[in-house]
Amino acid sequence: MTVYVEIQRIYVASLSDYNAGRLHGVHIDLSECDDVDEVWARINKMLAASPEFKAFPQGGPAEEWAIHDYEGFGEWRISEYQSINTVFVAAKFIEQAHSKEAAAIFLTHKGDDVITADTTVEELEDAFNDHWAGEWESERDFVYNLVEELGLPNVGNPMIPTGPEWNPKPQPLVDLISAYLDWDVLTRDMTDGYTLVSSGGSVYVFRDEA
Repeated sequence: MTVYVEIQRIYVASLSDYNAGRLHGVHIDLSECDDVDEVWARINKMLAASPEFKAFPQGGPAEEWAIHDYEGFGEWRISEYQSINTVFVAAKFIEQAHSKEAAAIFLTHKGDDVITADTTVEELEDAFNDHWAGEWESERDFVYNLVEELGLPNVGNPMIPTGPEWNPKPQPLVDLISAYLDWDVLTRDMTDGYTLVSSGGSVYVFRDEA
C-alpha cells in the first residue's frame, strides 16, 4: 500500500472560532509556498478574517490557531500545535526528494528523531542520506546484498561447469552455498538494526543508527 500522497496540504483553523462553534480556517497547499513566511501570511490572513472577531471585536483579533487536518506526509503524525516551520520543511523535503515515497516513509518512521522546529530542508536531507539503505524488491534481496558485502562473492574464484562441456567461470560463493543457508533466520538476524517498510511493491530500508 502506498503511503505517499502527491500534494502536502494542511488545514489551519482559528481556535477562537472553533471554540465558538464556527468552522473558520484555511487549506494551505505547501507546494505553492516558497518559504515559511508565505505560510504564515496565509494563516494570518485567515485569522484577520475571523467571524468571531468581527462579531465581537472588543475581544481583540483572533490569534490562536491549530492544525486540524493534513495530508501528503505518509503516516507521520502532525500535532495540532506542530511548528509551522517543521511542517513546511517536511513538505519541501518530500517535494524535492528523488523518491517521494521513501521520503514520506522516512518521516513516518524517523521524523520525530531527526526534525525539530529549527531543522532545515538540507539538514533533513542529510539525515535521510545517513539512514538510507536502499529500495529493494524484497527483504531477501536486501539480506542477500548484505551477505555479498561481507566479502563472500568470488572468494577463491570457485569454478563450476556452466554447459555440456567444462567451461569454468567464477561463480559468487554466496550462490554456491545459498542452498545451505537458512535465509529466514539470516533475514531475521541481519535486519536487526534496520527499519524495513513494504510499500507499493518495494521494501524501503533505513538504518536505525546513522
